[in-house]
Amino acid sequence: MAVSCVAEGADAEDAGTEGEGGVSEDGCIDREGATVPEGDVYKPDSDPCIECICREGRRTLCSIVTCQVPSCEWERIEGECCQFRCLDVKDETSAAVQCM
Repeated sequence: MAVSCVAEGADAEDAGTEGEGGVSEDGCIDREGATVPEGDVYKPDSDPCIECICREGRRTLCSIVTCQVPSCEWERIEGECCQFRCLDVKDETSAAVQCM
């Protein structure tokens, strides 16, 4: 099974469009505040599962990452893309699962 990993409240319709935020003279600005060079893929917003390409200082061709989920009862780890915590695992060392 796959799941779209966009956080609740995120606007999925905007994921495929150009945006105003994160613009600088040298390129785009990622979610960490770093400058992104022209043509690079980056994460512009607080949602780690939205990726865009920096073109002419603007985010373009944005997409939402689709994740494979583990076969346990799970919850998404906040702030991470495609990482889940199994709720039915008792051992904390194996409780976090990264799915790509």
